Amino acid sequence: MNNSNYYTLNPEVNLIIQPLGFNRRFRAISSLNKHIHYWEILDIDWARTITYMESVYNHIGEGILHQNRPVIWSVVDKTMTEYTAAVLNVNGDGKLNNYYRLAVIVNTIISTTVKLLGVTLSDRSGQSWNLLSDRTACEVLNADDPLTATPLTQAEITEARRLLISLLHERYLDILTGTKYEDAIVADTLPRRY
Repeated sequence: MNNSNYYTLNPEVNLIIQPLGFNRRFRAISSLNKHIHYWEILDIDWARTITYMESVYNHIGEGILHQNRPVIWSVVDKTMTEYTAAVLNVNGDGKLNNYYRLAVIVNTIISTTVKLLGVTLSDRSGQSWNLLSDRTACEVLNADDPLTATPLTQAEITEARRLLISLLHERYLDILTGTKYEDAIVADTLPRRY
């Protein structure tokens, strides 16, 4: 169904581009009560990942919705689910390495974002937006035009993953580089150990 500002990526993903002026604060997502305990742990363990989520949100823009809520909420929901599983490590034999848990957080943010937004959206006037754009979808697309979507190529997906990881705080990026997790995240090959 491609009409007005509504786009169906797959049966799980529906995107709506809202016009400029749609304004919800990123911090409101901390009210997702089911994750509040682990959100507090994350704030202690890797506080700058919360800032990283905000950077991803600012890169995407506020006007793209998934399931009638900002896309970033779905990204954070999935990230917190994975972070909780990594902290609990119920299928493992002990606490996972802190650096690996950082890699899980960053990888899930990137993977979920790319899964939800792995397309180039174009409006009738020929304007287009994707994760590689330097402006938000609301700044580029006419929300009143019908949108068409073209899946990103594998090369574009890899480049989008590289761009999204570059939004991470330099210290955290250095940790991921030093522990050899950065390349696995960009290549989408981070092993699941929990």
